[in-house]
Amino acid sequence: MEATTVIKTTRLPAQTSPAVRRESGFFRLEGKELERRVAMTDLNNDEAVRGLQGYFRRRNVDRLLRDAGVRDGDTVKVRDYEFEYRD
Repeated sequence: MEATTVIKTTRLPAQTSPAVRRESGFFRLEGKELERRVAMTDLNNDEAVRGLQGYFRRRNVDRLLRDAGVRDGDTVKVRDYEFEYRD
């Protein structure tokens, strides 16, 4: 008799698009997955930062920021992390 393997699959929740909000003197990026990715990234590691930048590109974060009015040198915050925007 052959053994049968049962694999249980779990449907992952759909990712929500990140949102940009203008606050006093900076722009805030919000989104559960985006915030989680930033929190998990070692921002002192160039390779890890490049990976995060790739995620931002895939999720069209640069376009969202530009559409919100962000310009070179503007401050962008994700939770407690702060970045200087570069186009």
